[in-house]
Amino acid sequence: MNRDNNTDERLDTLKWYSLVESTRLSNIKLDYPQLKKIAKEYIHDADSLYKKSDDSINLQLELVNKCLKKETTKLTYETIRIILNKLNEFEKSNSFLKPNITLSNLASKLNTNSKYLSKTINLKKQKTFTKYINDLSLEYFMIQASIDSRLINYTIKAIAEEIGFNTANAFSKAFHKKTGKYPSEYIKELEN
Repeated sequence: MNRDNNTDERLDTLKWYSLVESTRLSNIKLDYPQLKKIAKEYIHDADSLYKKSDDSINLQLELVNKCLKKETTKLTYETIRIILNKLNEFEKSNSFLKPNITLSNLASKLNTNSKYLSKTINLKKQKTFTKYINDLSLEYFMIQASIDSRLINYTIKAIAEEIGFNTANAFSKAFHKKTGKYPSEYIKELEN
């Protein structure tokens, strides 16, 4: 039986992808960065084969490519515990008051990745990242305003900047969404 070079390449690529897929499905732990590096070397070949091959092979390659794009590691309880401890330190230090905090820069400061940080906040705080940061800032303001009368003399814009919001409007909207009142109404209540 005589096979052409293109068929041999296609079979080799499919064998490799099948190995990767069967490894993933059987829950064998592999070093994902190494696997991804190796996969990238083969994906170029697979892409060119994809255009030349029949529908059933196209479907198989598409399935395997989708599987390769998914991260094989999972967020463990130990990782969640570590991230939560670091978030507690972040909260105690009032670092949430700094403007322009993003998921990726906080993840970097906490020595984790954005995906794990986001999942931990979603699971354990029952909030999105943005809501988590906004709530911390708003709670800080409400506590500080009730104990430090100087803060209620600030303008809404000054208060917003003081607690990490970029604009007075963003602060007012977030405050209203959380409390049902605008900051000016809350301040009037404190003055009485």
